[in-house]
Amino acid sequence: MSIRRKLQLLKLRVSLSGLCLAWALVPSIASAQTTSALSLREAIEWAGRHERVIAARQSAEAAKAETAIADRAPAPLLTGSTASIDLDRGVGAGSWLTGKPIDKGLSVDWIWERGSKRALRTASAKHQAEAFEADYVDSIKQQQAIVIDAFYEVLSAKERASVLTVLAQSAEQLAKLASQRFQLGDLSAQDLARLDIEADRARGELAQSQWLMERARQFFRLALGPQFARSQWELADEWPLATPLEALDVESIAMNTPQLKAARARIQSAQAQIELAKSLSIQDPSFGLSLNHFPGTSNALLGLKVTVPLYASDYFKGETQRALALAQVTEAQYQELLRRTILELQNLYQSRANAYMRLVQFERAILPKSLKVALQAEQAFAQGGQTLTDLLEARRTLRTVQLEALQWRTDFAKADRTWWYKVNERLP
Repeated sequence: MSIRRKLQLLKLRVSLSGLCLAWALVPSIASAQTTSALSLREAIEWAGRHERVIAARQSAEAAKAETAIADRAPAPLLTGSTASIDLDRGVGAGSWLTGKPIDKGLSVDWIWERGSKRALRTASAKHQAEAFEADYVDSIKQQQAIVIDAFYEVLSAKERASVLTVLAQSAEQLAKLASQRFQLGDLSAQDLARLDIEADRARGELAQSQWLMERARQFFRLALGPQFARSQWELADEWPLATPLEALDVESIAMNTPQLKAARARIQSAQAQIELAKSLSIQDPSFGLSLNHFPGTSNALLGLKVTVPLYASDYFKGETQRALALAQVTEAQYQELLRRTILELQNLYQSRANAYMRLVQFERAILPKSLKVALQAEQAFAQGGQTLTDLLEARRTLRTVQLEALQWRTDFAKADRTWWYKVNERLP
């Protein structure tokens, strides 16, 4: 019988003539689902509505606004003035506008930016906006990974509770039958006590598994964010098929990840900042034009003004040194991030490969053997050919193998889905 898709559930059937274990395959994908079951794709869509992702999106919008702010020339200045007010003899009679001997002026001053300062300032802001946009994409992928992890934690907890439910029921049935055999004198009091203890342990593990399932559901809801308003929901049993993954160039994949795109954009922004700091040594003169009205002298006086800042060539040496140092920081951060990203992808790839190998080993070899041994032990005990100790050991081994196989199924599902959402934009 095929056991490729899913872990097995234990079903104990107790007949009048004795004990008999029967194991059934229950493919998760084929199990009955309600119409409101939440699929992994739907859960992934909710990842984009989390507060962390929304905050990253707003930061990206703010960075775009910084580009518009940087791409702006200095605004001209309009200045009104009055001069030549005689405080000793007074200003005499007449209108303030046309009669009194007061020099009234209106001037416009404008700064001429040189050295491509505006273009460099805009380029730096543009690259920063690109970095924040890549950060936004990266935040989505990070939240997707969190949702995937929480999704399969819920499914794993649900499967674990199902396995332990059947085990608890079978232990309870075995204890009841043992009590009947004890009353008939066919079982010792010590063996009866051991079976009662086994039933108590099974009930305790079942209660704990139900608590773990509820906790997993709470963490999953937290990963989806506050906008997930469904009061009643279940997850679709979407366990990926265990298939090998072909060898890939992890380094080239790492180069296209959002976090490295953001780091490269910040390096470009830092280079623009260096050029901008160097351009500060090029003076930006300001030009002024004024029109004056001085009753008694002239109704229209024109004035021109040029202002040039005076500083030495090394006046902005500190700004240049700061820009160079910050550029070195961004380059070092990029190199460190590149190594870390490659290592993380390699670890994720190896984790998936290892989980695939172990899952196949459990489902194709270890679990079937454990099922067979448990069934043989149950039949031998029913016929009096095996001790209770051997029976309990076989049952415990099967329980351990089932739960370990479930853990490898969960690890493979997490690694497989996380890999696809990190490397690709959608599921295969």
